[in-house]
This record gives sequence, C-alpha cells and structure tokens, in this order.
Amino acid sequence: MTLFDFGISGKDILLVVLGTIASIFIAYIARKIFEFYRILIPFFKVWGFKNNETVYLINGIIELNSTDLKDKFVLGPGDVNALVAVSRTLEKRYKSIKIKNLYSKQLSALDMMNENIVSIGGLKRNTVTKRLMGLIDCKHSFDDEGNMINNKTNKQYSPVKAESNDYYVEDYGFISKAKLSSEAEKWVFVIAGCHTEGVMGAARYISSLDYDGEKRLRELAKEFKNEPFQIAVKVNIIKDEMGVIEIGKIERVF
Repeated sequence: MTLFDFGISGKDILLVVLGTIASIFIAYIARKIFEFYRILIPFFKVWGFKNNETVYLINGIIELNSTDLKDKFVLGPGDVNALVAVSRTLEKRYKSIKIKNLYSKQLSALDMMNENIVSIGGLKRNTVTKRLMGLIDCKHSFDDEGNMINNKTNKQYSPVKAESNDYYVEDYGFISKAKLSSEAEKWVFVIAGCHTEGVMGAARYISSLDYDGEKRLRELAKEFKNEPFQIAVKVNIIKDEMGVIEIGKIERVF
C-alpha cells in the first residue's frame, strides 16, 4: 500500500517537502537575526573595533613572534590565559580582523595614538599597561601592596588569599576602554588586575562567549553604547579536587 492509495498525490508530497524546507529556512534566518541583535551588536558596541582593522594584543609575559596562541594555553587563571581568551573571542566574532601579538618590550616602534591596542596584564609585568594608565584619566589605580584603589573615593579593594596561602580566593580586575586623544579613531583597552587572577577575571568579563558573558556584554552595551568606559570587577577563584585553580564568579564592583 502506498501514499497514493490514501489519495495523497505527488503534488501534495511536494508541497509538504517545500513547506518543511521553508520552515527550516525561516527558523535559520530568525536565529541569525536573533544572534545579530542579541549577541553581535552588543559585542561590537563594547569592543568598538571594525572588520579588516588590525588589533595589537600586548602582554608582558611571553615573547610572541606568531599570531598562533594554541600552544600557549594552560589551565587556570593567568595573564597568558587572559591573552588567549581575548584573542580567540575577537577572532570568533570578527570574521576578518587582524590580530597581532606583541611583547610589551617590543612596543617602542608602535604609534599608540593611531592603533587599536589591548594591553593585558598588571603594572608590574606589562610596562605598556603602566604607560597607558598614565595617559588615561583612570578611576582606579594599584598600590605597591597589590590593592586596587578607587581614585575618587579612596576606597581600597584588597585581594584575599586562601588559608593555604598559595593562591588568591578573591582578586580584583580593571577594564578601561578609551581613546588617547579627541582626534583618535582607534580604541585602546587596558585589562589589568591586582594579581594575575584579577587579570584573567577582567578578561573573561568582557570576552566570555557563554550565557553569562553575553548577558554582561548586553548590559555594558546598554549602559555605555560605543563610548569609553572604565569598570572594576571582583573575581572569585576556586581550586578543584585536582588542585587546578579556576575562575569562579565575576561581579562588577564599580
């Protein structure tokens, strides 16, 4: 017995097939539209870069002669992991962006006024972070004891060490998006922290592609649009049963 025995014609079958294809296509288009407005637009507003532009990622830990960071990734928090997180996120969201990695001591020939820059790492390890924070009217600073200070209120944010004293269970990070002059067209980011855990937490705050990360980007885009901003975050750090230190909850404190 066939479908034709039930009075179903070839035309009916064709209409069902075409209807199914149309439904799949419409669902695909709807998903892409949702992704564009819900995810991509907030991301592009927060970061501000444009496709086909070059972005220099500056770190103070490793000398990089290549754009390939795959072999540099290690488990746990750290400046290198923060660099990897930002690099992978930018490459995923921007289809034709050019990422160039530079060691902070290689920056002498770079015109910081006319380049897109993301400086990752604290003042002690990344000399470019220190230089940029001197050029930007920063709302936060870091003292010699490793605390973060709100320059307006003088409130001190102090990292907390674990009882074992071998890692921090709480750290603080700082994110700044700025232009170095009123005529500048390029964006400069500083992603810093009291310690390396704070750097990693700050990097994840604006680069994570999970649900929480996308929610944070929507909130930042709604608040700041495509304008400069400075925020500070508290980073909770956990150690699993294998002794691996990982970033836990990240929350904004300013």
